Amino acid sequence: MTMPNSKCLTPGMSATLTTTGGPVLVMANIGGVWVFDAEGCTEATFFLVMDNTVISAHAIYWTNGGDYLSTENMVSWQVPAAGKHTFQVQEADYNWCGTYDQTVVGGQEASGMSSTRTLIVREF
Repeated sequence: MTMPNSKCLTPGMSATLTTTGGPVLVMANIGGVWVFDAEGCTEATFFLVMDNTVISAHAIYWTNGGDYLSTENMVSWQVPAAGKHTFQVQEADYNWCGTYDQTVVGGQEASGMSSTRTLIVREF
């Protein structure tokens, strides 16, 4: 899996908290993702990251060219050691044919979708 990169942080999708060492459920909803690639060569991949380690990934891509709107959800069950932990959602774009337009999370382009983003970490 791709190494996490803090430069790819999705805005508003980071949380740091202290756990007691029990199981943790991590849930992320990334609303209103808009991928535009006229030639259909781009894959936008979202990574759920805990302490600089990828714990879940989800890719969206459009193979026929044009737009693709989506709302993405990711879930992971972890059992971290007691202590302070950082949870993030990061995004990276992969293009295999040399042309690429853009990926937008929320914003005007995704106005038909929810622009709400949530990151929930619940310890049990």
